[in-house]
Amino acid sequence: MSSHLPSASTKNTSPKRLRQRASRGVTLVELIVCVSLLTILVGLAVPSFSGVLSDWRRDSAISNFTGDLQLARATALRTSRPVVMCATLDGMACANGAASSDWRQGWIVFSDLDGNRALGNAEPVIVLRGPLMGLQQMQSNIALGQIEFRPNGLLRRGNAAVNVLAEGAGAQRGVSVVINTTGRVSLL
Repeated sequence: MSSHLPSASTKNTSPKRLRQRASRGVTLVELIVCVSLLTILVGLAVPSFSGVLSDWRRDSAISNFTGDLQLARATALRTSRPVVMCATLDGMACANGAASSDWRQGWIVFSDLDGNRALGNAEPVIVLRGPLMGLQQMQSNIALGQIEFRPNGLLRRGNAAVNVLAEGAGAQRGVSVVINTTGRVSLL
């Protein structure tokens, strides 16, 4: 009786046939190893990305704040009128009391035509900035939470500072926005 099974010597072992057999896909073990390595790499990248994200939020808030300060000063110089920048809770009026030094809820920049340092109906709003997300702190050392530029671009009261700290950030990552008497802004 003859066997129809090929013998070892008659098997097709050409290099082309071996390459076809080797390129059929990956094994389950290879797939598990690759997925495990990818999971470890993503786990290492996420914490550093959250730090970058909180720094971005802090830097964005500082950029908005300093830009609006510069616009307020330039408007005071251009119009020869006092311009007030104040913290707000509702976007309609300057904040009063303890909330007046917290700038996280936003701020208003307006031309103070009547000189009372309060937003009136006839006074033009230059900038209205809404709440800022991702900030743990944005506190000023200003008693009334108002930064007022005189018509000559100088601050009405001495130096002012606003400390900005992103959520989840340590104290070493905070930045202070300092406005000197001449109305110039610097970061510390």
